[in-house]
Amino acid sequence: MTGSSATTRSSAPAAGASLPMLCSSCNAPAPADRRFCGQCGAQLWDPCLACGERNAAAEKFCGACGGDLVAMVEARRAEMAAALAKAEPLAAVGRFLDAARIVEEIELTEHSALAAEVAETRRRIAEYPALREQAIKDAKTAAEEVRQLLAARRIDAAHARLQRVPVGFHTPEMKQLAGELGQLVAEAKQLRQEIAAALAAKQYDGLLPQVERLASLYPDDPQPQALLKRIQHYQRKRDAAAGTRYLQAALAAIAKCDYARAGAAVEKIPADVLADEAVAAKAAAIRERAFLYQQLQREPYATAVVVKMAERLAKLQPSDARIVKMASSAQQRYAAGNQPGAARPAAWAKPPERNNLGMPVDLTPTPTPLLAAPGFRRELGPQLLVAYGLALQAAGQAGYPLHLTPQEKKGTWRALAPKLRSTKTQPTGWGVDVGSRMLKAVQVGLADGQLAVLRVHHAPLPRSGDAAEAISQFVGEHDLSSCTVAINLPSTQTLVRIFAVPAPKPDKFREAVAFELKARIPLAEDQALHDFHWSPVADDADDAPSAMMRRVLLVAAARNHVAQRMEPWRDSGAGELLVVSDSVALANGLVGPLDVGDEKPKGKHAPPPAPMPEHVAGRAFLETGASTFNLVAFTPAGLWCRGLYLGTEGLDKAVAADRQLPLEEAETLRRQPYRAAAMHQLHAALAGELDRLQASIHRATDQLAAETAFKPRQLQICGGLAHQLGFLQRLQRDE
Repeated sequence: MTGSSATTRSSAPAAGASLPMLCSSCNAPAPADRRFCGQCGAQLWDPCLACGERNAAAEKFCGACGGDLVAMVEARRAEMAAALAKAEPLAAVGRFLDAARIVEEIELTEHSALAAEVAETRRRIAEYPALREQAIKDAKTAAEEVRQLLAARRIDAAHARLQRVPVGFHTPEMKQLAGELGQLVAEAKQLRQEIAAALAAKQYDGLLPQVERLASLYPDDPQPQALLKRIQHYQRKRDAAAGTRYLQAALAAIAKCDYARAGAAVEKIPADVLADEAVAAKAAAIRERAFLYQQLQREPYATAVVVKMAERLAKLQPSDARIVKMASSAQQRYAAGNQPGAARPAAWAKPPERNNLGMPVDLTPTPTPLLAAPGFRRELGPQLLVAYGLALQAAGQAGYPLHLTPQEKKGTWRALAPKLRSTKTQPTGWGVDVGSRMLKAVQVGLADGQLAVLRVHHAPLPRSGDAAEAISQFVGEHDLSSCTVAINLPSTQTLVRIFAVPAPKPDKFREAVAFELKARIPLAEDQALHDFHWSPVADDADDAPSAMMRRVLLVAAARNHVAQRMEPWRDSGAGELLVVSDSVALANGLVGPLDVGDEKPKGKHAPPPAPMPEHVAGRAFLETGASTFNLVAFTPAGLWCRGLYLGTEGLDKAVAADRQLPLEEAETLRRQPYRAAAMHQLHAALAGELDRLQASIHRATDQLAAETAFKPRQLQICGGLAHQLGFLQRLQRDE
């Protein structure tokens, strides 16, 4: 507490004090009963800090207790200095209350030797509360003022303004601003040091970015601005010389048909040199040749795009006999790949043996029944697998006969009741895949005693995705009254779960599946539709099927999603209607039909009729659509499938933004890149979105491995991106 450390025992001087005494400061005589010198005002008497007895200011030992007066004063001075020093850093960070508490506990003694310390203590006792009030006031406006100074790029002023507010009063916003300012100040300091060192060494090459950055940090500082003009002038001269040199090197290389060297040289031409239209035109022409040559070395199949690229390069570089020969070879291989029965286009460039995806990547071969179908178009083949799988389901020939059609009461949706046809009758059915950009339909039935694709139908959809008109046109062109029609439900609207349950008896097995259904499907029972398929679990000991365990593939969807999908088919006149998940339909299309003569498995709980076919076993398949990708894997444990929120729409938007085109025209240009005046520019516009798709595919295959501990021996691609320039080779060469 504030006060004296000892109380003076007597108000009168000690014995003999009536005699005159000398002032310790000026040696003037003074009566002993005086407290202060009449000549200089100095204190004549000081209390003993131990007992409180009054002693002459010049005395060294207490006349009452014999204590060392000088030593006690030094000790008290050290204590006060330590307390003041302890309070100072607390106040510096805004802990004014803690600092005030410390100084208020200092004992204040009216001792002449401690007058300076006592005065400083009293000053701080009065100052700290005032500083706290000022800090509170400053903190209310500091953040906004600092933001305004930052916006004006007055970094030093912003930093100084923020420092006026102690750290203890910083709000979260001010702390964030302090971090940003600290980084900017440190960056500016580092830039100044690096620039000064470069200037001292007369090393001007490569200095422009640093000077530009410093000038952007301090736009009102004339020194960085003047330096920027000097360095820009120097760099322009250097760039002009370098641009001429690299352009000449590129032209010389392209004249020798050295596309790699020409492309490397033209990429080194400085950007400001390319502002010259003549230079930019020459550089673009060289880039186009280098791009075409590189892509022709990488594209795995002789598609129509490869033919067009080879023809374009041969026209641009007629002196290169290799390219002329390459164009002729591409035409021949493309024609060979279009021959009846060719499941894939003819091979072109051999892909590398390894990639970061961890598995070979290839196109999915088109099923043989589709190849022989009337109306089949080669470029449409990779997009028909879902429709083909749906058709097999409609004909009762699917390996995974799972559907989500509601079992309604008689008289309600009667024409849509799911009654699977028996293979004892002639199997026939339509599969209709309604995507975001196209309606694709496949009809299967018997032809000369063999199950065959009887017809293929396709129609574009508006970008709105409204399929009502296309469905109406399809229904009007085909008699569906005696057919089963299977329609698709997007896999992103379905849930797929795979699990193993004990199955000692059929009733217990059904109870176990019902229990898992409630636990694994986040929908109320009256809001969900589901179906499941099971297969025996192999015994670890002898790899034989176990009688006690079964692996279940469960598919479920919200009832309202299914109803919405069925609504356009209400007046279709179809004999029967099935709703099937995209992923399941894709799996059925990949597996292919059952043998027509085989007896259909009895009941949905029967195992598949035959082992998994060799052409799908151990492989994963990626179907690429406009708004959804489907990943399907045939693992040793059974089928695994997942819908991915990916699509080609992002590619079309990238082209539209880069070329300033409507989305419809951008999609056409993306599908037919040879229509672009400069294919390398179109490819560059797609690069970012292709990178995103590639990363998403990586994550999906990683998820497959995490959930199944299975690594496919191959990933096969189908769908709309199967023949997209750069997509397949990007996955194959994922380095």
